[in-house]
Amino acid sequence: MRDRETIDFALTAAETGHLVFSTLHTIDASRTVDRIVGTFEAGDQQTIRTRLASPFRYFISQRLVPKKSGGRWPFARC
Repeated sequence: MRDRETIDFALTAAETGHLVFSTLHTIDASRTVDRIVGTFEAGDQQTIRTRLASPFRYFISQRLVPKKSGGRWPFARC
């Protein structure tokens, strides 16, 4: 999700009962929430936090960590 319009669309879809999968490049799950909230103007941020808290159950963060044998392996956290 790269812009406020896309994030707002995803929030609306989740609020109306749709399953939403999306990606956002951040370091971890908590920074994902910060990035989503920070996309909106300061006066709207509390409303966005409330909208996020209602429909979403998980934010999952995935990192690619190096394997001993070379290459990378996905590692996920909630």
